[in-house]
Amino acid sequence: MDEATRVAAEDFLDVLLPLDARMKPMFGGYCVYVQNKVVALVCDGDVFIKRSKMDAALQDWTSLGVAYPGARESWHLPANGACRSARPYGSRTLISSLSIRALAPRDSV
Repeated sequence: MDEATRVAAEDFLDVLLPLDARMKPMFGGYCVYVQNKVVALVCDGDVFIKRSKMDAALQDWTSLGVAYPGARESWHLPANGACRSARPYGSRTLISSLSIRALAPRDSV
């Protein structure tokens, strides 16, 4: 695992501190889980948040991208300290988005 990916994953978990979030190494990066549901991937130092019903809020401060070739589009936080420097609104939006994704029925988001 490269250092940038490890740091990005740890920073992302810090932002999600109010949630029951954890990460597991997987596919050369990390999978981030909230309530045992995959909500994000961290690879090559970038964070990719799975899409949810909170997409409208996320589109104001991030953009869509793919974690790896063939992956579905997800919200991309680039490897420039975006998690660490997320303004309070961004942190609340992330937490809301990932809470909704974790609580939603499996096929509804």
